[in-house]
Amino acid sequence: MDLPRKLGILIVMIVPGFVIGGALWSVMHSWIAVWIWEILVAIGCGYFLFGRKSSGGKA
Repeated sequence: MDLPRKLGILIVMIVPGFVIGGALWSVMHSWIAVWIWEILVAIGCGYFLFGRKSSGGKA
């Protein structure tokens, strides 16, 4: 995967992290809930960036 695509995925994953993290804080007033969400987003982002080694090979 090339660098511009990786940066695009990072930007797309940051937006739900901020929005849903803010919504969690607004509803629960708990930093623990926000940190759990941010860790889940980071794991998902890492999966998309580094987890898939073969994204369709060239024949």
